[in-house]
Amino acid sequence: MANPFLEKGYTMPYQISQNKYREQVFGHLPKYNYPQQRPEPLAGRNVPPRNYRPSSDTPVYQDKTPRNYYDSPRQQQQQEQYEQRYNPNGGQDVMKPHPGWVLLLRFHRDGEVSVRRALTMAAKHIDSDGGRILGLARSYSVRLREGGDAWVTFGGMRHFGGGNWDVQQTPSQDDTHYAVLAIYYPSLSRAIQWFDRDSCFKQKDFPPPYTTDCIALPLSSSVDTKFCKTLVMSEYPRISHPEYFRDKFSIPTQEMMRTRFRATPYVVKASSIPVDDPRQRVARHLRGSWIKRNSIITLSMFDSLNETHRYFTDPEYLKCKEAQDRVSAPTTVIMDLEDWRM
Repeated sequence: MANPFLEKGYTMPYQISQNKYREQVFGHLPKYNYPQQRPEPLAGRNVPPRNYRPSSDTPVYQDKTPRNYYDSPRQQQQQEQYEQRYNPNGGQDVMKPHPGWVLLLRFHRDGEVSVRRALTMAAKHIDSDGGRILGLARSYSVRLREGGDAWVTFGGMRHFGGGNWDVQQTPSQDDTHYAVLAIYYPSLSRAIQWFDRDSCFKQKDFPPPYTTDCIALPLSSSVDTKFCKTLVMSEYPRISHPEYFRDKFSIPTQEMMRTRFRATPYVVKASSIPVDDPRQRVARHLRGSWIKRNSIITLSMFDSLNETHRYFTDPEYLKCKEAQDRVSAPTTVIMDLEDWRM
């Protein structure tokens, strides 16, 4: 039997590379999302990578002033790299910095007090590195919209009348056992350095007696982290027909959130592939495996929880969701952030 998707020109995900697969899911991606063209400094500093050579169309500033004969070759090399990177005449940076990363730390709700105390001690360190604690989503503020893999839900009892009780079969309306902490960092190296060296979070059994699962998500666009209140994260373990998903769901919902709702759509559009190169901007599993490997992860920021309810109950979204359910089975989690201070 012929496949109607292949007859229309759609390709299968196993026939293309990960970058091409991600491009087919979301459409055209900015150039800085490709690690070959826009590597990130490992040290988190705003310096060009090693062996960087500008293209022929990159404006290069030529300094005609005589150099000091006492300058070392190392200082001359650093000065040349600075001149290749910047254009003082235009006042613009040739290589724009990355939007940053978002750390999502998931822990059991019983350890909320311990996490708040640890954040009180680590707040100054995070601020000194340019990070920002976005907020804490408590267990009653973490809701499953669809799916539910790797999320344990409470067995909510429901009365059917006549003395009959049964477990509620709607996990999207139940609370979870987990709370989620969101932290913004300008670079991945600084985020890993804090998570691995913090006196509390570096312990694998913190908060006791459970643990903290952590994943780092690369931002695809610059956002104002001071006003993000509600996060909507979706995990797509497999999209059978990426181009169909892009035309019928990804592009229409992105335009819908941008124009009709107070939201910033798809600030994260990353793939969760295991790689060894720290310069590639993919989702990083710092601890735990609550996100499946080789999946697509999206993250959108809404102004409030009411806006997410309006969005998910909109007739236009429900029409797009029918197309989504034909090619994927995602897990969508809504996280309403609150103030983390005790």
